[in-house]
Amino acid sequence: MIRSISVTAALISMVVFPWQFTALLVVFVAFVEPFLPMIVGVGMDIIYYAPHASSWPQWSLYGFGMALAVLFVRSRLQTSSMRG
Repeated sequence: MIRSISVTAALISMVVFPWQFTALLVVFVAFVEPFLPMIVGVGMDIIYYAPHASSWPQWSLYGFGMALAVLFVRSRLQTSSMRG
């Protein structure tokens, strides 16, 4: 239940709140849903697209990088070198 609420809050925050709050919220929620940064990045590029502002989709690439980082950290946290 909390996962769906946090994902919904992150998606709604793209429209309602400034990008700094959205990025902070996505960082916290990304450890629960690792592909959320990519989804929010694509959504930010779709919503705030300006034709002559940039030649590459910066928010999508930032989201992809964040998703890779979260997946790496999660894999390191799940595999423990100490077996008990």
